[in-house]
Amino acid sequence: MFLDMRRSLTHYINDQCTRILRNIPYPIRQQVKHFPSITSTDKKLVVAVLCGPTQFLEGLWSLWSWMSHLSPYMSAVLLFDGKTTPQQQMLFEKLFPNGNLLELDGFLKQRPLPDYMRRFVAGHWVAKKLAAVFELQKEMDVLYSDCDVIVFKKTTEIINQIASGKSFYMFDSGYTLDPWFCRRAEQIGISVSNHLNAGLVYVPKELMKETLLKSMLWDWQPSFNHHFSEQTLFGSILLASKNSSPLPQNRYVLSNQGFLFGSGIWIAARWYAVIMPGRSGTGCIYRPTLFC
Repeated sequence: MFLDMRRSLTHYINDQCTRILRNIPYPIRQQVKHFPSITSTDKKLVVAVLCGPTQFLEGLWSLWSWMSHLSPYMSAVLLFDGKTTPQQQMLFEKLFPNGNLLELDGFLKQRPLPDYMRRFVAGHWVAKKLAAVFELQKEMDVLYSDCDVIVFKKTTEIINQIASGKSFYMFDSGYTLDPWFCRRAEQIGISVSNHLNAGLVYVPKELMKETLLKSMLWDWQPSFNHHFSEQTLFGSILLASKNSSPLPQNRYVLSNQGFLFGSGIWIAARWYAVIMPGRSGTGCIYRPTLFC
């Protein structure tokens, strides 16, 4: 009980500190407005980045950084948790002429979501991410990335993993699983893991099954809420496919100091030096997340 309370307090403090940092108007954020446009492929394979109203420029940074290396293979999708302005739409269209800017509420409203999924989306603070990825993967392969992931060099290993047709995810050192979803997973005979980090995950088309989602969610209620409900559910549905594995832990490391490191990607520390001290050595993908 005490350990859970301590972890909840840590997450709350972390969220509040991160919110303050992300709302500071760092001038470097504006530079994305002047980036050259990227025309993506029309293949049924997308990079999908999620952001909110205060993270729009970060979302563009992240998506542009992925697409600058993956445009020959993938299309660009920005999942926006809010209502876009005409200026935001124009900027997105300038950077990604044939990309898709999807307002999450409108996108999910148009999808045939069952009642149990709509209840989960309405009741959990980050459930829209799982719902959006789940709906997209019904029709295409999806590389999902949070907006605080920036790529500075060609991700050859990730490209090869995608070509193999296998799912992958970022390995997490561990977090507190949702006990309600753990019990449900045990009842239906699937495993759960507290090592899947849903901030970077690749989901091939139709890998996640709706029958399994229903088995996990059909009687879920908002009163069962837990900080990691969405990530516990995401992991259980993805890992049940038996076709998903973590990126190599010796080259892709999720650090509580705010960085996501991996093989073959160089960190441009000068961008985020104003937010968090840089780290030298092997680096690749940067997550500007404050630790507490």
